[in-house]
Amino acid sequence: MSRVGKMPVAIPAGVDVSIKDDQINVKGTGGTLALTRNALVNVNHVRKMSALSSQRWLLTLNNNQEFIVSKRQASSVRQLLSW
Repeated sequence: MSRVGKMPVAIPAGVDVSIKDDQINVKGTGGTLALTRNALVNVNHVRKMSALSSQRWLLTLNNNQEFIVSKRQASSVRQLLSW
């Protein structure tokens, strides 16, 4: 897993960033950007992992949402959760 995701992000002067629940809004001189954070950003929401095939896994979250991920992504989640 990359260490880049753990590095702080420098916000330039004149850029406003707001985070509310799963919505991230960025506003600057170049315009605005609105993103919805994926539920998998917080792996603590993962309730169950099931193999669909040799290369695909089904992740079930606490709110019963389901995501299909690659074998590599599933391995990273298992490591983070110590499963």
